[in-house]
Amino acid sequence: MLQAMSNASSVRSVSGVIPAPTSGWNTVDPISLMDPTYALVLDNFWPTASAVELRKGWENFATLPTDAPPGSPHDIKALLSYSSVTAVKKLFACDNTGIYDVTSGGSVAVASLARTNAEVRSVLTATAGGTFLWTCNGVDKCAYFNGSAWTVLDGASAPPLTGVTSTDVTNVSLFKTRLILTVKDKLSFYYLPVDSIAGAAAEFPLGTLFTRGGYLMATESWTLDAGDGADDRFVAITSEGEVAVYEGTNPSSAADFSLRGVFFVGKPIGRRCFVKVGGELGIITEGGFFPLSRALESAGYSRKEAISRKIESYFVSYAQRNRSLYGWQAVAFPASSMLLINVPTSFSSDLNVSYSVQFVMNTITKAWARFTGMDAQAWVEHDGALYFANHNKVNKALTGRSDNGSVIDGKIKTAFNYLAPRTR
Repeated sequence: MLQAMSNASSVRSVSGVIPAPTSGWNTVDPISLMDPTYALVLDNFWPTASAVELRKGWENFATLPTDAPPGSPHDIKALLSYSSVTAVKKLFACDNTGIYDVTSGGSVAVASLARTNAEVRSVLTATAGGTFLWTCNGVDKCAYFNGSAWTVLDGASAPPLTGVTSTDVTNVSLFKTRLILTVKDKLSFYYLPVDSIAGAAAEFPLGTLFTRGGYLMATESWTLDAGDGADDRFVAITSEGEVAVYEGTNPSSAADFSLRGVFFVGKPIGRRCFVKVGGELGIITEGGFFPLSRALESAGYSRKEAISRKIESYFVSYAQRNRSLYGWQAVAFPASSMLLINVPTSFSSDLNVSYSVQFVMNTITKAWARFTGMDAQAWVEHDGALYFANHNKVNKALTGRSDNGSVIDGKIKTAFNYLAPRTR
């Protein structure tokens, strides 16, 4: 039986839009229901509010002495930035032989200060006496840089540091113009006098607050309004994931330093677990990257409250496998509206090189991406630029259009798009 052919004029095309994945990397939403503005893979692309751009490259900036691996002492594990009110700016790299001034770049052969442990933590503070970069590592004596020279601190130094064993200090922070110190294997912090870089450290025990044991990992100040005001709070986190939050200014006065609450947030990863992003204080934990404000609201955490929620499956997987590797660190880079979390993936004992990726978030849009090709153990923002280090090299990040002469390898797999309303 013959049938008439359909009229060609009845066939029409339908246009559709494939949007750029400006909402960023998404590993949690169902693929069949995912919004087309997300991406299943977003490597080395940076999502902005209006476009997705290939990230900028990096270039070698400075090199420390080279020793044959494995076990090379010139393995940089910390980068430190110094900036004074008199416009003195210094960039330092820390390895297992010392702290090196790498401000001018190039090959640097002589350490500014001898050290035996590269895992240095620091804080920059200014007093009437000047601007000081105060450092500790839990092995060597604490030391500070005043813009021209280093001074090692102990009970006999000038000025002296008393009340605490200098070689036991593992971390340092600044709260209400006081330096706050944590020490090995204790659930206490120590505080120095106001506007001081040394002096008699007083102990503040926290052991009765925490029911899970462990030891104090880190402390930090938390400014709720993103300004220096009376609502600044003091935060201390243990190795087992309990957080104590205090209000007030003077730890020696019960009337002027009161407990706001104790919360469980999950075990922190590394002593560099805190990062300030605007008025928020973020914590790297084994369950994700969390904002502290959610703890005060809910007296606890669920993974749905994590800032890293959209990349949870990858974040948690890396945390479970690699939390013992050195290199976990979060750094804010306001010039690019970027929050970067360095995630170590493996370590080669033969080459003495650490491999890593970075989970990066646009702090304006909250979109995530992953950066590869920048293996690092330490990051720092210095003088408006971002630097990272691996083995004995310091590199300048997010500059130029190549990775130290190599092609930047970018990958995108967008979410699926039906290109038309899903009707029959």
